[in-house]
Amino acid sequence: MSQIERSKITNNTLLADIRKQAWFLFIIAMLGISACIVISSVGATALIMGKTSVGVFTTIASSFSILPFMHMAKTAHNWLKIAKK
Repeated sequence: MSQIERSKITNNTLLADIRKQAWFLFIIAMLGISACIVISSVGATALIMGKTSVGVFTTIASSFSILPFMHMAKTAHNWLKIAKK
């Protein structure tokens, strides 16, 4: 097997690994974003029910906890764009 053939196999394997990791990261990010939306809904419900301190804390916490998951989704999207080229 020539060096060029080995390089093609290695590159294809790396691209497949990047795609797998990107999809896994994307799925985790979507699950995290969904969980943050649910937590935010719980906070909104608490606000409606009159439990102001719980509602405000929960809503603020979910707003900040969604940011890493959004970054994960953006990273996965960039990896998939790179792997597609």
